[in-house]
Amino acid sequence: MTYAVVFKVYRWDDAVDHNFRRCRALAVGADFFILYDRTYGDDLPEDIRTHDRMFFVTNQDALDLGLSGTHDGGVNLFWYNADYQHSLFVLKYPDYDFFCFVESDVAVNMPLAPIMRKMREQGLELIFQPQLYAPEQWSHFSTCAGYYDDDTYINKGLFCISFFSRRALLHTLQRRLNMTALQQRRKLSTWPISEAVMAHEPIRAGMKWARLDTVCRGLDHYDWSPPYAVAELDGMIGMDIVHPVTSMNRSFMIRNFQQDYHSLWSEKEVREGRSRTRARTIRDFEVFARLYNSPHIQSSRDRAQAILEDARSLLESETLSLLHGTNRLAEEKWRVRGSREHGFPAACLSDLPNWDEHQAHDMQSGEWVEVTLPPLRKGSRLLVGAQDARFIHVLRVENGNGDGRLVPLLFQRVFRDMIFGVFDIPAECESLRLTAQMPGKMFSLRLGDGKWVESVAVEKAEMPLLSSSAA
Repeated sequence: MTYAVVFKVYRWDDAVDHNFRRCRALAVGADFFILYDRTYGDDLPEDIRTHDRMFFVTNQDALDLGLSGTHDGGVNLFWYNADYQHSLFVLKYPDYDFFCFVESDVAVNMPLAPIMRKMREQGLELIFQPQLYAPEQWSHFSTCAGYYDDDTYINKGLFCISFFSRRALLHTLQRRLNMTALQQRRKLSTWPISEAVMAHEPIRAGMKWARLDTVCRGLDHYDWSPPYAVAELDGMIGMDIVHPVTSMNRSFMIRNFQQDYHSLWSEKEVREGRSRTRARTIRDFEVFARLYNSPHIQSSRDRAQAILEDARSLLESETLSLLHGTNRLAEEKWRVRGSREHGFPAACLSDLPNWDEHQAHDMQSGEWVEVTLPPLRKGSRLLVGAQDARFIHVLRVENGNGDGRLVPLLFQRVFRDMIFGVFDIPAECESLRLTAQMPGKMFSLRLGDGKWVESVAVEKAEMPLLSSSAA
């Protein structure tokens, strides 16, 4: 019996590299492959490219096979039809008996070949983690219309890591080709998503299958969301499979601070301390800032103060220098007013910079913001946060004392997609007027002198903290 472990990739970054090396090390006893989708480019590192088992695919390969090109708009064909890559692989390498497919955002903590040996011993043809949603609760139910009877329960599940026999893969491919012919014959606009097809078709054919949680310990962090950082993995003791594990990219931030599903800003996670524990483990400036400004943190002064103290104590000094001390405008928001009647968003004056574009101050060319300054200390600076460097570069900052003198931009500091323009404020200055010279969003405004005001003692106990293993 022969086994293949296939690591599926469509772009390469530090988190993918970490997951790849982890997976490869735990594939002993099987042949290890990288399946790389280069439909939209190729950023594969040269040292990885020389790996002796590479399998390259594109969307066109699946279409040339005669498979339908239908998928939800805005997503990759292979994201919607993950089974297409499996089909291409088994056709290229038909001599393997069992296959394990691992997506690039899966962190593997257990040997994989023993699971495939167990499949052989027990006559299993499929292992995955089922999702037991009722049809009305499953967001992809409508994609199956026209292919399965309305009263049929459709098996579905998570296939971030999954195990197949050769027979199961070839059967699923044949069913997909049959579905393609049916779609064309009936002119159907729907197309079943792969998380249904890969589960339902082998099970409907009578193949023996097992749940992933019967062969793995601890799947508490195996779900479609939220994303975890690589830094969190060491604390996930006893978790054989973790998904998703990604870099600190835009998707990580959106899914943790806009989606409300066990994410960093979700109410239950905040109240029970998981969010704070995760942020302390990740130790990332943007994560601390987004969490601090999230609604369930801001609704409690104790929670907000705890996150602020964590950021001050755990971030590196170079990162903290971006803030240039306590924001003196945060407690005196009345000092800032905009030219429009609805005023200036309070979130832009937060103690930690705002990263949420919905809370940013949207300015048109010619609009202004006026700041009444408190008594200034030596070294006082105004920091303006924006995501467009041009907006900051042409921003007109005037001394409001009546002489019209301009306050020059000293320099810019950058953290990922946020740019902080730094203006040196003369000690005698009593007010400033900031006038936009082009449309843009001002995300944050802070006045600091390099010093941190000692925080007020947090009432009762600190915001809860969980042990890293509980998180």
